[in-house]
Amino acid sequence: MRKLIFILTMLVLCVIGCLSRSGSFRTNYDFSGIDKIAIVAVEGQVPNYDARFQIADLFIMELLNKGYAPIPLSQVQAKARAVIAEANEISLDTYTELGQLLKAPAILIINVPYLDEEDMSITAQLIDTRDGSVLWMDQATGEIGLPIKESARNQEDYLMDPLLMFNEPQPAPQTVIVPPKPGERTLNSLESQKTKNIISSVCRSLPSAKTKKAEPAAAPVTKTKTRTTRTTSDW
Repeated sequence: MRKLIFILTMLVLCVIGCLSRSGSFRTNYDFSGIDKIAIVAVEGQVPNYDARFQIADLFIMELLNKGYAPIPLSQVQAKARAVIAEANEISLDTYTELGQLLKAPAILIINVPYLDEEDMSITAQLIDTRDGSVLWMDQATGEIGLPIKESARNQEDYLMDPLLMFNEPQPAPQTVIVPPKPGERTLNSLESQKTKNIISSVCRSLPSAKTKKAEPAAAPVTKTKTRTTRTTSDW
């Protein structure tokens, strides 16, 4: 019984460690005043446009669950060509101008600083379009694929199969085709599902649209009791 309790305790500690959050948001901000959020960019190691739209659409589901009305990345890019063409470089001011053009009080900027066949790291930040200040920011990292090491598997096949042990391995082909990485192509079903889990972890610290700024504490009310004295007189 003690051994079972110890194992369960270790599992709980491991889960808590995996779900530890580092997100922050402005505590004195009235998030209930945000009716729309424009997804203006997916930056980082995602050169493929379809993969960017996939990641942006996964954020849309999380924003809807939080009570916000998201504007998709495709719609933002369709209306923002003039702004992007006039800007010499894409900066925070450009994204803020896009949000003002779309009449969105806040914009969402998504960054994928690391992405390969196994792991992905996603950072997201919510920006106020009025002054360009950061309202919320969070980051999460997780696995997105199950890599298969062909060299190790082939070597194991030769060691385990008695027929292949006496045959010489075939020479490797001269032309090696390197498959594109997840960011260079669309995400498959497994990668998309695991990316969704990472995005859910990122958006966990995002306040909902019903979150209002903290109201100042009211002054304590002191109650006073008045004692009335009743006098009687004899006639």
